[in-house]
Amino acid sequence: MLSMHSLLPRRLYGFMGYRVFSFLFDWSDARWERALRNRMFQFAPVYVSAESMRWWLGRECFATQKCVLATREAGRLEDEEDAADDREDRRANDSDRDKHSSHPAEEDAEGGRGRWAWYAPPFPPLALWVAGSDNLVDGRRLLRRFERGREPHVRIVHSKIIPEYEHLDVIWAVDAIEKVGREVRDVLWMTAAGREGCRIPIGCEGVGALVGEREGEGGG
Repeated sequence: MLSMHSLLPRRLYGFMGYRVFSFLFDWSDARWERALRNRMFQFAPVYVSAESMRWWLGRECFATQKCVLATREAGRLEDEEDAADDREDRRANDSDRDKHSSHPAEEDAEGGRGRWAWYAPPFPPLALWVAGSDNLVDGRRLLRRFERGREPHVRIVHSKIIPEYEHLDVIWAVDAIEKVGREVRDVLWMTAAGREGCRIPIGCEGVGALVGEREGEGGG
């Protein structure tokens, strides 16, 4: 793609880029500014390593394992644990469900669900905006992994699922500023160190400092 970038007319390159990726990943431009679509795809390609290409295209890699950070077997065990949790939640009453929701954390302390953690300490505070209709990245599953105690060293400071968003909508949708951008600004200010010596960013006058385990959680 980088080679063709210097050969094709800009408009044709952007048009073909969208068609290729729409075919491969079933994306749509329903929430993009149509007049800017070709321009955005002109700057989309980046250099990737041979190892990265081998992972995505090799027969023994993603096609077999289905996850960058875990094997297919580990994913199967995780699905079984999640299914068992869901069955337990359906049987529990409200008070029992509150008790059950704390159980993964107890297992973490004993080295249970955290035994296959992907992220080691120290890990920075993490904020997630999940595209709910993304067919390339399973953000819901990643968020569920955090919520069910499989990453004991990760602190989620903000999470939000946007059901209608596809893979690139978090940066290219016409309403991305309202649904994502302003919240990114708030989370950065909320988690900033040395706030007392900084000027308050415009729009963050009512944003407090990070307190507790989780702040600014969005709905989904």
